[in-house]
Amino acid sequence: KSRWCLHGHQDTDTGTFEIFAPMPGTEAITMFFQISLNESLRPGFLDIKNAFCQADKLNRPRGKIYAIPCEGIGVEKGRLIEIIAPIYGLDDSPLRWHLTLIKFFESLGFVRSLLEPCWMIKRSGGKIMAQVLIEVDDLNIATVPEYLDTLQAALKQRFIFGKWEHDTADFAGRHVSAKPDKIIMHQEKYILEKLHPIKLAKGRFSERSSSLTEEEFETFRSSLYKVNWVGHQTRPEAAGIVSILASRLKNATVHDVSCLNKLISHLRSTANQPLILHKFDSSKMIFIAASDAGGVDGKPIGELNELQDTVQGAWVILAADRVPSASSKTRVSILSWRSAKLKRRVTSTLASEALAFSQALGELERLQVMFRDVMHGDINKTDWTLSILPFVGILKEDSALCSKSKGERLEQCTIVDAKSLYDSLKKENPNSRQDRRTSIEVAIIIESMQRSGSVLRWSPHPRMIADVLTKDDIGKSNGALEELFKDRKSVV
Repeated sequence: KSRWCLHGHQDTDTGTFEIFAPMPGTEAITMFFQISLNESLRPGFLDIKNAFCQADKLNRPRGKIYAIPCEGIGVEKGRLIEIIAPIYGLDDSPLRWHLTLIKFFESLGFVRSLLEPCWMIKRSGGKIMAQVLIEVDDLNIATVPEYLDTLQAALKQRFIFGKWEHDTADFAGRHVSAKPDKIIMHQEKYILEKLHPIKLAKGRFSERSSSLTEEEFETFRSSLYKVNWVGHQTRPEAAGIVSILASRLKNATVHDVSCLNKLISHLRSTANQPLILHKFDSSKMIFIAASDAGGVDGKPIGELNELQDTVQGAWVILAADRVPSASSKTRVSILSWRSAKLKRRVTSTLASEALAFSQALGELERLQVMFRDVMHGDINKTDWTLSILPFVGILKEDSALCSKSKGERLEQCTIVDAKSLYDSLKKENPNSRQDRRTSIEVAIIIESMQRSGSVLRWSPHPRMIADVLTKDDIGKSNGALEELFKDRKSVV
């Protein structure tokens, strides 16, 4: 397709206006679909035709702007076109379009999510009637059946659509298929079309510690960025590898190419492997966090004494209908995951595991707040200074999350495979003779878990699903997360 675009870099007003337009995060997309599934909201996928031009008029305080027309738009040579609406290419067009949508949905009684600026919710009588997730000109709308016609009429009166599909469509780079009891997402087409193993000269792979040539480096970087997209959207087992390899870009070697090729081969052989969300009772759903850390210390390299590898911390957040146990299997939905270098150097396994666990607990609590805000809208937004406290500090006093005894706060469970950390948390004893600094981190974790009523579980290393997110070679992982995908319904 083709569209008229302006040379936005020639805009004389550039630098005098705001340009940032938010995009929904991966965890917001999965949570959106999870809530839609739980509440039996039917998803619809909308594409707005030539969206930016349908936005509200431009507001340029410095005066009108004009453009010289190009061929193909039916304007005589020598004439100028006054730009009164956002056009593709202008720096502020994405933001103007986003604000247009927010204003439109607010006029229909929708309110904005506290933690996700692209998420709009309409409630009636304490029940969600509809919710909208904005991804530039693509809208994902989930509604109760009785409100669908009303919303459709309002949207079609204001905007011109290119498509309006129900239940199955492509959204935000993934193929989504909604069933009555589950939602399936995958990126098979992208993986097969875009991801291919990197080819090096004959005998090159035997030189594993050798630095990459300029040509090899460019190919490696390009492939890494492509895999990175998949690892952040639907394939959590790739997230750790791309994070570790990206941290080595400055000193990339043939070994790194070999690790990336193994991952690409794995993704291609399992291209149709989906990320599945299961339907749960929203009032009884449980959040589960599994965290892990890999490595203990980095080795200095080069003349600048730089660190080659610090510790990799990782976590996976799940939703389930009961707390997992060793004696039974539990259906789970994978909601969020991340793998990244820890923010500081550590000198012990306990320290690295505690930092990874702390980050996982923070994400778990954030998703609790996000879920509560979307479902009930009773988060206190008036005093943002409270947000630096534990998450319960930003809740209204009459919010169910403030009191576990009310029976409304969703239960949560955390899983670790480090026995030293498990023992410290289980005994509520943060003291460590070897690592006093870690004692402070563990004490904070213990207090947070007490306030949230979090259940603690220990997992043997072969069953730790976050393990693969701390490795640079998928062949060295314990396979627990991959087994979860193969089973497609359970985690021990």
